[in-house]
Amino acid sequence: MPTIYGGIASANTLTLRGTSHGDNNGNIILNDLGGNVGIGTATPSNLLDILSTGNSTRPLHISGSANDHLFFVQQNSSGHAELVGYNGVGTIGFAIRATGDTYFTDDVGFGGITTPTSRIHVPLENDASTPTISFGDGDTGFYESSDDFLTMAVGGIARVAASVSYLYSTTPDGFALKYSAASSTSPTITFTDDVNTGIGKAGNDQLSLIAGGVELLRLDAVNSKIIPYVPIELGTIELEEDSGLVTLVNMPVSSAPSAGDVMAYSFAVDSEPIMTVYSEADGSSGIQNKRIGINTTSPSQPLTVNGNISGSAILDIKGVISGSSLIYAPNIGAGVDNSVVILDSDGTFRTDEIDSRVWGTTLVDYSSTSANYIPKLSDSDTITNSAIYQNGSNIGIGTITANKKLHVYEASTTAYLRVETGIANYAATEYKNSTFG
Repeated sequence: MPTIYGGIASANTLTLRGTSHGDNNGNIILNDLGGNVGIGTATPSNLLDILSTGNSTRPLHISGSANDHLFFVQQNSSGHAELVGYNGVGTIGFAIRATGDTYFTDDVGFGGITTPTSRIHVPLENDASTPTISFGDGDTGFYESSDDFLTMAVGGIARVAASVSYLYSTTPDGFALKYSAASSTSPTITFTDDVNTGIGKAGNDQLSLIAGGVELLRLDAVNSKIIPYVPIELGTIELEEDSGLVTLVNMPVSSAPSAGDVMAYSFAVDSEPIMTVYSEADGSSGIQNKRIGINTTSPSQPLTVNGNISGSAILDIKGVISGSSLIYAPNIGAGVDNSVVILDSDGTFRTDEIDSRVWGTTLVDYSSTSANYIPKLSDSDTITNSAIYQNGSNIGIGTITANKKLHVYEASTTAYLRVETGIANYAATEYKNSTFG
């Protein structure tokens, strides 16, 4: 055992050392004037001053009853301070370093939490201006605004919060992200004040637009289609410039409908159908009886118009016009009197002028004539049978059974033929039955 040397090195100072050397290494200096204690220094300036002897030394080391490590302070190999505590079983419980990693191996409580239940346990904080975990100037960070509600503050204002069900904006009408599984009627991207409206998922690669818990529109990448479940109100539909021949509307037909089932759609104004594209299923994934209906939803012909047709241009018809209405074309031959519509050899309708008497009372009446009679005018506008009859090759006067080129018949003795030249001194000659006179 070393000899303990003691003495008063200077006024009011008691020095204890293990050697008689004059240096202060290993000395305990009691300075009565300042009430300070120095270990390894003769001039302690604090109640307890311990002077390290160099790097990688431990000026303070506290051991347990089993001579194991409990706590020590050391100057590491870089000359920086380290405070290390052990958990009583020979492993480090915490290490606080001036440089390098600082860590704790068990739960840590702050702000008055004496029994932490998590690695870092902080108290409930209701003030967004001083969040529990903050950054920068202290008004931006995270805090638990109420039980099971984690809130993020930015600039001293609560911006985003997380509950057991949602991650949401704290502003009115802000966003909300639901933790539960999405469906076609339950959105996961929604709003804080309207959680049954937003975006859901009908299936993989199938996005649902939901309002009020009802799927209104589905974007289906599986089948490459957009499926609306309610009527769509649109303004002007503009096609891509120079798009060529496009299919604007298409209704696929499967083999499920029976032959004859109507497959049609209408273009309507104020819910009144104006034009209907009509067909019927053929029972084999196809259609039959393809028709267009104007002002009717049940056309009976390839083009069925329920109403008048009015126009000033050429009407090109390749087929039978079926209907009970008139074709109204006021601009065909407008301004020309006594015109009728005729069909040219090229299949074009046009107008042509005819005799105006066709429309008036001077039209000749031939209703009293008979076949083979040479007609005569009985008055100014009536044609009747004359006495001349042509039975084919012969002409009969007074007979319909002429057997000569000219056959004159008279039943009485009256002269039936008179020949007169009209020259003076030449008498007329008459012929009668059985007499030449």
